Amino acid sequence: MTDVLIINGFSDYNASASYAMEDPFRLYVNGRFGDLPGLYGGLVNPAFHHDASDFEAPPFVCYALKQMLHTQGLSSEMIFYLDLEQERARRLLSQSYQAIFLTTTLMAVKSRVLEAVKIIRQYAPETPLICGGVHIDRSWQIRKRNLIEKDPLYEHCGREYFFQNDLMDQNSGIDLFVLYDPDLTVGTKVVQGLKKSESPDALVKRLPNLACFDNGWHFSKTISERESILFPIDWTIFRPDEVRLTVPMVRSKNCLNRCRYCNFQKDTAYLEKDDTTLSNEIENLLKTHPSVSYIHFCDDNICGHKRSVNRFARFLADRQYPLEWFSFFDARFLDMSLAKDLKRSGCRILKIGMESGDDTILKNMAKPCRIKDYQRAMEALVQHEISADVFFVIGFPGETMETLNQTAATINAFPKPHASLNHILFFPFILAPMAPVYDAADRKRFGVSGYMHEWSHKTMDSKEANALIPEMSGRITGLNPMHGNIEQMLSGNPKKLLTLDNFRGDFIRLRAKTGREDHALLEQITQTVKTFEFVEKGVADSNGQTRPFPRFM
Repeated sequence: MTDVLIINGFSDYNASASYAMEDPFRLYVNGRFGDLPGLYGGLVNPAFHHDASDFEAPPFVCYALKQMLHTQGLSSEMIFYLDLEQERARRLLSQSYQAIFLTTTLMAVKSRVLEAVKIIRQYAPETPLICGGVHIDRSWQIRKRNLIEKDPLYEHCGREYFFQNDLMDQNSGIDLFVLYDPDLTVGTKVVQGLKKSESPDALVKRLPNLACFDNGWHFSKTISERESILFPIDWTIFRPDEVRLTVPMVRSKNCLNRCRYCNFQKDTAYLEKDDTTLSNEIENLLKTHPSVSYIHFCDDNICGHKRSVNRFARFLADRQYPLEWFSFFDARFLDMSLAKDLKRSGCRILKIGMESGDDTILKNMAKPCRIKDYQRAMEALVQHEISADVFFVIGFPGETMETLNQTAATINAFPKPHASLNHILFFPFILAPMAPVYDAADRKRFGVSGYMHEWSHKTMDSKEANALIPEMSGRITGLNPMHGNIEQMLSGNPKKLLTLDNFRGDFIRLRAKTGREDHALLEQITQTVKTFEFVEKGVADSNGQTRPFPRFM
């Protein structure tokens, strides 16, 4: 019997309700998502299908947990995304395990966790289910604010978070919650205890940082010190079928910024791997799994400071690994010199949280950047043909039509790419517990009231912000609507892909403005897709077997 089944939950597109709001600003043709592979299948060759899970970077925590279990002699299987691996998930869930471990890295609210639990319990009704990760940690922190610190702003979070309301949580289907486990030792000890037939209640009494529900919540002694651990992954312990064309890797942990809208924990130190450790990890990966083509650095913020990121870019550029990579990035450090090194290093896409194109709102948010920083960053990326996924928030305190007009003007002044893609995604502001703006001082400062998706402040409310997203999307010409990164990974002809992206962007903007689909633009999209030649080259894995790798030329 395999000891543990590790499950991450859902892919990032399906894990967050905010992403679903962007569907009207994406293209679908003949029932297929309108990125290049989907368009090719929908418009050119209906028999063509690609496996999105082969390109989506699996969650880092799955590899880290499997590695920790392996060091303790415990075997495990992994399901990265329940929505992308449905057949495999059904097969694995039908087998027997000592425990199933559900992580919550990409699940922001309790309803998404419970949706994953429902799927798991459909096939494994009796297997002990352990749940941990970001959402569980945040739920525990919110409980402490509510019940220990007696903060009245945290009294009514039971719908979105665990541990707040006994009536809501009594039938969760989860046997044990791991509250905080930075080095994954608590989760490993839980599995060892379950293997020895210890009950959840006994484990809560014996081990720290655990909770279970039995006629009310029971909590073990918690370790108050919060610490960061950087895991170098030993890729030799993973089978070829467990490693995708894109792999996750971590260079740093935590973020030095203190943005007012962000509800990630900020009470731990910022850590970075030294160059030797990172180099050994990448070389270990390439030697063991040569079919890997991309690294997703899934750091909270890979840029601790300018000296650090300059060193990182030169480090990768000097080694010329046969890999491309992408990550979140802090725009304030981007200039022509750094972008040149980033391009040499294999950087393909940077994901940048700009949030606003108005300096007043950026100041209110406590963002370290201003408009001039974003303009310099986009000029550098365009010049060196590095794509950008750019994220904006609508409705933060102080937002008005004037600030949104400035945001639109800022974006539309960005230079147009000539061989890369620049994409945009709008999110409505969320008044989330644990974010600085949620707490009493900032609420008073900005005149904010409400909770989560329903809020108001001196200049706007949530209904207005949500209604303004379509209008803003129709006005933006400096960046195109986001359609994911897979098409860039598969395209061997960046300029042709840019032509397609511009036609697609014009089509979606016009649809947002008029409510109608322009058939002439759709025909231009169709004809552009038909100019791509689809080829499939083989990539050898560590066992000498050949895995197909599609490319659009």
